[in-house]
Amino acid sequence: MKPFPLLGCAVALAMLAPGAALAETCHRMPAAAAPTSEAERVSEFGRYEGYSEAIYDSYVRTSFYLPMSDGVRLATDVMVPAIDCVATDDPLPVLWTFTPYKRAYLNGDAPVLTAIDDQGAQDLVRHGYVIAAVAIRGTAASFGEYHGLFAPIEARDAYEITEWLADQPFSNGRIGMIGGSYQGITQLTLAALDPPHLEAIFPIVVEFDTYDSVYPGGIFRHSVWNGWAQTRYNLDMVMPSVPVDDDPNGLLLAEARNQHWNNWPVIETFRAAAFHDYDQPSFSWTANNLSTQLDAINAAAIPMYQVGGWNDVYPIDTLFWVANYAGPQRLMMGPWTHNSKFDPQAIVDERNRLTVIEELRWFDYWLKDIDNGIMDEDAVNYTVLTGPDLAHEWRQSPTWPPANIETETLYLSAGTMLSDDAPTADDVDSYLLDYTATRGPNSRFYSGDIQVIYDNMAATNAQALTYMTEPLSEDMELIGFPVITLYVSTTANDGDFHVFLSQVEPDGTAWYVTEGLLRASQRQLAEAPYENYGLPYQNHTRADVQTLVPGEVTELNFYLVPTSIVLHEGNRLALAIMGSDADNTIGLVFDELPTVSIHRGPDTPSAIALPIQQ
Repeated sequence: MKPFPLLGCAVALAMLAPGAALAETCHRMPAAAAPTSEAERVSEFGRYEGYSEAIYDSYVRTSFYLPMSDGVRLATDVMVPAIDCVATDDPLPVLWTFTPYKRAYLNGDAPVLTAIDDQGAQDLVRHGYVIAAVAIRGTAASFGEYHGLFAPIEARDAYEITEWLADQPFSNGRIGMIGGSYQGITQLTLAALDPPHLEAIFPIVVEFDTYDSVYPGGIFRHSVWNGWAQTRYNLDMVMPSVPVDDDPNGLLLAEARNQHWNNWPVIETFRAAAFHDYDQPSFSWTANNLSTQLDAINAAAIPMYQVGGWNDVYPIDTLFWVANYAGPQRLMMGPWTHNSKFDPQAIVDERNRLTVIEELRWFDYWLKDIDNGIMDEDAVNYTVLTGPDLAHEWRQSPTWPPANIETETLYLSAGTMLSDDAPTADDVDSYLLDYTATRGPNSRFYSGDIQVIYDNMAATNAQALTYMTEPLSEDMELIGFPVITLYVSTTANDGDFHVFLSQVEPDGTAWYVTEGLLRASQRQLAEAPYENYGLPYQNHTRADVQTLVPGEVTELNFYLVPTSIVLHEGNRLALAIMGSDADNTIGLVFDELPTVSIHRGPDTPSAIALPIQQ
């Protein structure tokens, strides 16, 4: 374990020496549940009683600027557990989050909303954890410029912050991290640097390979990133930020925000970085990426509890982490979307409850040495979706994938049917490219901003070349990554292929199941540089581009977003193929609308392979 230079810490410590004039604000919390007697102790997934006491009823918040080694000052909140607004003198474990989404929010005339509110961390405070939140450089109230998605300088800042927190009087030197999405990814970029005092992490809904998030199948997914770019601008330049305690008039805040005008241009950069080998000083799919740091992350082997969601943006990434992470790990895979903002209230409540319970169990074990048995349980807790509105059942498994998964192949057949029988004669189905064809704007890829629609894919299926099974004779559980093979030809020299699975009820209502996509010119298969469950892998480099020969049959292989869902008896499974997804991706445009053909025959057996739990 090599030490990392902490040039800024001495300055920060001097600023925050005992007696420094920093304001403190008390935040009271609702009363905790009554303690459970020793005889009633329980620790299992979703239940935790009697192992640690909830003795704190409030916390004291202090905010300040923490200088980094290059002098850039980061807005920081530290929240120390308290009893009746008197902060404890006991040094405690510290959980912190590194965020581009503001470390605190204004709340009208009421006290500010802190990271404890944002993270739902009241129970962590009650049980004796200090919570800290730091705004990433170039964001919110922090000074400096934003250097781009998961830039290396952010990890170096996070290292300095972690070691500074470990050396404070309120800390016992045992540090963990919490947070989701970007705040989860910063945990892993920090893990690659292996800071001496980082002992456990709890990332929620995080990426694995950023290129595949931005350009899945080589196609730019603008629905995610246009919205994120606008959110970045609004948070950094439009929405008010909370000044630190020693800046009551907001003069330092105004100075900090003035440095954000030159922040990294999100969309301009991503549009230029269309291939996986894009490597520029301002952005690189190697430097600004987690999967390329896998060896360093695994060498650190920091215990990780990961939370994912089947309707999240990143279920592929979640399962790739499971396959590739070398440290102690646990997984909770729920039915939810990315941030559950518009999920049914029951799902929001369940997610919040389970997350806090599992955080407490995880950090009690790793940061307080409480032998609560969490590492003796099955490593994976996952849901199987059983109906619309995210109805689900919980399952447990020691590994992923679960046992008894077998592949069932369905072939594209005559009459736009899906059949168990391989084709015995050559045939073809064709469609004229429709630029307006779409999954619709209410997809998982807008889940941070609007309600996701789960249940009716009928309009999408009507726009597409759609193949269906006969009504299912029994329930089937589809668990894992479907893989599709298409034999295609087109009158153009390229094409985008979007595939959607849904299950169709007898009345025609179609439930969304999953989807996948590939740009034909980026079809070249390669060996994956990491464990990917044996799925088709494309490098998506500029050198791998192979245009199509108009009229010539070409084989495409790609996988769909993994899922865990019951296909119900009496329903039909529908496979829809389209040449665009207008609301979610930037597609190809041709001088003349191409005609696209799907070939079906003994030598061109277009098919989908389904992982079915037996």
